[in-house]
Amino acid sequence: MVRKGPKSGRREYIDEALRRLQPVAGVDAVGMTTNAGGRMRLIVEGTPALPLQDRPIVLHSSVSEGYARAIGMRLIAGRWVTDTEPIAVFVVNESLARRYFPGEDPIGKRNPDRRTAWDYGCCRRDVRADRGRGRGPEIRQARDAA
Repeated sequence: MVRKGPKSGRREYIDEALRRLQPVAGVDAVGMTTNAGGRMRLIVEGTPALPLQDRPIVLHSSVSEGYARAIGMRLIAGRWVTDTEPIAVFVVNESLARRYFPGEDPIGKRNPDRRTAWDYGCCRRDVRADRGRGRGPEIRQARDAA
């Protein structure tokens, strides 16, 4: 279900699709994702400032509240995003946590350029994609904040 148009139109379309799918017999959970359709430059609080071109690039997905449950994703720590986040909240995978937060807990970290909360809750394993290979560092963001 892909529809082009203004952001609010896409939001209404997705909301309607999720609303219609939820009551279908046999459906336990519904969710949406952009499936790592974007990339973003990672900025980590407390690390030296780097020029934009030198900041690491990670895969970025916008997701709905029900997405993790729909695919059976399990969190190691933190919490999943909701559809009504007051600020941009991110969930990072294990690969990102190991590489960019070695030996520390990224829960509550802030993106200093955007005043964005990092609310870290990663799956037990990196979600497998690309024919069984992990995609590497990945970040998921509540769809309203995208």
